[in-house]
Amino acid sequence: MSVIVNNMLERDADEPFIDHNVDELVHFTHLTDNHRAYYAVMESTNTRTYTQSGTTEVWNPLA
Repeated sequence: MSVIVNNMLERDADEPFIDHNVDELVHFTHLTDNHRAYYAVMESTNTRTYTQSGTTEVWNPLA
């Protein structure tokens, strides 16, 4: 479902952020980074704040 919603909204998961902060994020033991929906699920599962810059979301670092 995360992939479908992201596609409809023309959104992409912030893969570098997820890769860099994976130890601090909520994650699932049965979902590996090889899964096609890994990044969409990780982004939809973890809440972050952002600022809007035009049509671009600038995500704030984890506190």
